[in-house]
Amino acid sequence: TQRIAAKQGEIAQEEEIYEESFPSVLEIEDITYHLRGAIAKLPRQKRQICRLKIEYGLSNQQVAEKLNISIATVKSHYTQAIKMLKYFLGK
Repeated sequence: TQRIAAKQGEIAQEEEIYEESFPSVLEIEDITYHLRGAIAKLPRQKRQICRLKIEYGLSNQQVAEKLNISIATVKSHYTQAIKMLKYFLGK
């Protein structure tokens, strides 16, 4: 019975650590709010690419086809946009 009690204690500790490692709903809403605000500050094409990739989950090829631009342009603008977002968000 001591082994069982010890194991239950370990499981309870693991659950607490697991729960603490995930952001709360309010934290997620706050992050989403700030991310959308930062995306809104991007130049038009970078903003479009970010929204298509982040919000709609499109691939580089799908974004390129939708915007009638090359995949290389999508990659370049997305890389630059991520750097700008990190700057805007202070990361």
